[in-house]
Amino acid sequence: MKVMRILFLLPLVGTLSGCMLAVGAAAGGTTALYVRGAAEKSYPYSVERVHDAVVASLEDADVVVTGRQVGAAAGRVTGTAPDGKRVTVDLEAVGDDVTRIRLRVGTLGDRRRSEYLVAKIDERL
Repeated sequence: MKVMRILFLLPLVGTLSGCMLAVGAAAGGTTALYVRGAAEKSYPYSVERVHDAVVASLEDADVVVTGRQVGAAAGRVTGTAPDGKRVTVDLEAVGDDVTRIRLRVGTLGDRRRSEYLVAKIDERL
């Protein structure tokens, strides 16, 4: 019976910890939220300005930029990290001069490297 309770409660623990992470990030506003293998963060700037900062930041981190698309409402930057992992940054306008980025390194995500790249973008903005 104890095993059944543990198996039942285990998914709830994961769900609750994710909620706490989201609440903590929303309250602080200075750190990126890491969800399902990608770092997410919003900036009080236009998509074009954030796009330029993303490209420059990836290049600073020795990521070879292989694709760039930008418009008034959305954009995407893709590249290859020195170890061959793919880097993808999606940009989306979520309000007047507010842009949300979603940054993923590799197929499953690399939290440490994603947070590092978000910090590089922060430096540019």
